[in-house]
Amino acid sequence: MICNPNLEYRPPEVLLARHLASDVERVCGRTRFDYEGLEELARGVASYCFNELGGPMFDSEAVSGLLCRALWRAGDQRSAAVWMDRSASAASFRDTALELCRHEELPAVLLYAAANSVIKYVKWINAEDSYIWILDLKKLHDTDVRYELLFYTTLRSFLGQFAAVWNETKGRGILGLQGCEEIADRIFNEDPSRRERQLKVAEFKSFCSHFLLRYGQGRGWNDSPEVVHIGA
Repeated sequence: MICNPNLEYRPPEVLLARHLASDVERVCGRTRFDYEGLEELARGVASYCFNELGGPMFDSEAVSGLLCRALWRAGDQRSAAVWMDRSASAASFRDTALELCRHEELPAVLLYAAANSVIKYVKWINAEDSYIWILDLKKLHDTDVRYELLFYTTLRSFLGQFAAVWNETKGRGILGLQGCEEIADRIFNEDPSRRERQLKVAEFKSFCSHFLLRYGQGRGWNDSPEVVHIGA
């Protein structure tokens, strides 16, 4: 292999940042920033991808969500919305990403969770003009959950990062749990009876309800999110 000594080495984070900045400029057109400003924003996203998520994810939904968050936090909400509307890798979770971006106290990792459909912000068919959050338990913990304690540890940790979405409403809202039956089957490691499965689903709901109640008590909530079971 022949090396060119005149070829400037560019770290992969820099290459990713330039790629992302060019994408935003192409997709959004006018933004609050010139190209250098966009590249600076993109460098933060690229750094997060490499340092927190383990490597580059070109054209992935997760990076699209993180770019949306970066634009929003920088004060360019219009471009953030345009990016989610027009980016091919972002359209599928537009509403979820934009709602997460509105809540400044939420960690960036939730955009990664949204991109992987762990959480969704969707219109609630039982109430006009009302939205709910859906948490897919089987996607939250997609590995072996025969050790039940590990599952509840994961669930508690996630709720601790996510519950702040209800700070604005002082706890008023709805959390829908999806994938409950599949997780119950994995815990039993066999085909449970209908009654056993129902009891385990009720246990999941109770766990989340009690966690959110305690969380809200520490933050002065007037209410606590209703936890409902949503079929697969």
